[in-house]
Amino acid sequence: MVSVLLGHDVLPGNLQRSRTVRSLSGRAFARTVQRDLAPGASLPLLGDRGPSPSWAGESPVGPAYAALRTAATRDPLDDQARAVVLDAVSGSDGTHPPLGETWLAGPLESLPEAAEPGARLAMLAALAPYRVTDADVAACRERHPSDADLLRVLAFGAFAATDHAAALITGRTARRT
Repeated sequence: MVSVLLGHDVLPGNLQRSRTVRSLSGRAFARTVQRDLAPGASLPLLGDRGPSPSWAGESPVGPAYAALRTAATRDPLDDQARAVVLDAVSGSDGTHPPLGETWLAGPLESLPEAAEPGARLAMLAALAPYRVTDADVAACRERHPSDADLLRVLAFGAFAATDHAAALITGRTARRT
């Protein structure tokens, strides 16, 4: 998600290159990271979570992961587009997709034209987020114009990849969301 949403210039005017800005930000970040927090204390803020994955056991990671899954699967894609994205992700072995667009074009052929940009963006977010272009985002925005919808499409793709990776690591089948 970060590689899709952040450009090279994180701050206006490319201020992240300033030694002073980097120093101040580093100190602020360090203070935030070093705070003592009770594990699971923020879980009530997550709202509707769904079931925790079995691999998380009793850890607070389980409800947090479930909440992320619930939020990420509330996307504006239709069922057919979701299935295309999930099939593409489940067929991935984790390596970079080949150069070019044939790996995208094949799965998208089965979709109605209106569903292609959202599915394309979700597939890119899942399998090659570094290849998302402004044109991909603009095409998705024609059908899903709000920022919230754009984030949901991206989150669906990102979470599909995350769930697939978790399935590969734990030896289980990825959950079809």
